[in-house]
Amino acid sequence: MSEADVPSLRLHTVLGDDDYLVRKKAQEIFDRLLPEYPEEFQREIIGGHAGRVDEVKTVVDKFRQAAQTLSLFGDGKLIWLRDVDFLADSPTGRAEGTLAEVERLQGYVEKLGTSGIQVVLSASPVDRRRKFSKWLEKTDHFTEAATKKDRGAALRRVVDETCEECGVTIGPDAFQLLVGLINGNTRLAVEEIRKLATFIGAEGGIIDEKLVTELVPPFGEGDFFEAAEAFSSFDLAWT
Repeated sequence: MSEADVPSLRLHTVLGDDDYLVRKKAQEIFDRLLPEYPEEFQREIIGGHAGRVDEVKTVVDKFRQAAQTLSLFGDGKLIWLRDVDFLADSPTGRAEGTLAEVERLQGYVEKLGTSGIQVVLSASPVDRRRKFSKWLEKTDHFTEAATKKDRGAALRRVVDETCEECGVTIGPDAFQLLVGLINGNTRLAVEEIRKLATFIGAEGGIIDEKLVTELVPPFGEGDFFEAAEAFSSFDLAWT
């Protein structure tokens, strides 16, 4: 398949460094396409996690089988290759066997053409230097889950959506404190907001800095964050 033919593929790709945002965006695309495939046998989700080269091969084989198994009535099929992690700059991602399997996967995707199959492929993290990654970025329905420039805004949107679902609100200062403690991890933000909302109770309320400090532990490199926050607050007892 020539490069000029790439945009004709019915492939929807979502890549990004934040696995939660990638999954969320891919889910939106998958849900949008579902009405075109009303029957359960027209839909298939394949997990893309692979810790070893042989597991990468298993994932690619599952995709091949799914792409070759069509309805007897020719009604098409929707396949979601979800949470692919072997495109990363990792020992598994760099392995020669993995690179060979990824090339095989690309070959299967290229052959889809007008077969009546649509594919959603979501992956995080991704080594953008790889041939397959660069090829995916050139496809017509490529989506970046969140660039570095808008990741902060995307995190804020997710937090606000979660707060709305839980019937609570969070102030600007409490939000900034939360982001610091969790090192900007979106998935952790969602879980911590749900935890804080549960603590507040069904009546709802406001998540403030005091509540975040008391209930949200620091993660990763954020160990010093609470101490710095306490010192800057001029609260001697807390410090």
